[in-house]
Amino acid sequence: RKDRREHDLVIESIRDSFRGLCDEINESTEVTILKLDHLQHLYWRIEGILKPSIDDGAILQELHPTPAVGGYPKPEAIELLLQVEPFKRGWFAAPVGWIGKEDAEFAVAIRSALVKGDAVIAFAGAGIVPGSTPEKEWEEIENKIASFGNLFHK
Repeated sequence: RKDRREHDLVIESIRDSFRGLCDEINESTEVTILKLDHLQHLYWRIEGILKPSIDDGAILQELHPTPAVGGYPKPEAIELLLQVEPFKRGWFAAPVGWIGKEDAEFAVAIRSALVKGDAVIAFAGAGIVPGSTPEKEWEEIENKIASFGNLFHK
């Protein structure tokens, strides 16, 4: 239930953003599970036909940050994060991708690592919603960054 509440906040935020960005919107009728080799994700698809005045910059500004990395409602959550987070996020949770003449593709760097010399700093987070417990959130973060260990230990 907790994971579904988290996911539903992201869906609602993205749906609201698409209403301002798109003339036409098509989305999944239900959330499914996307199973990968070492983890699984709740999965929901949305796509739209952009309004003629919308460019890549407007899309990024409207969608970033999603509640998955910035909280909800967005303005209040961002203000709180700026006050309480004891570090600068850098690229963590930033949109990463590319822009070409006809296409662009971006994803949220929700799990990332910074390599500095012989040190690796791994970043991951967990959503805090009603029903969250510190122990389970910490376990979720540990599971998310565990795959980084496989990259650097051979």
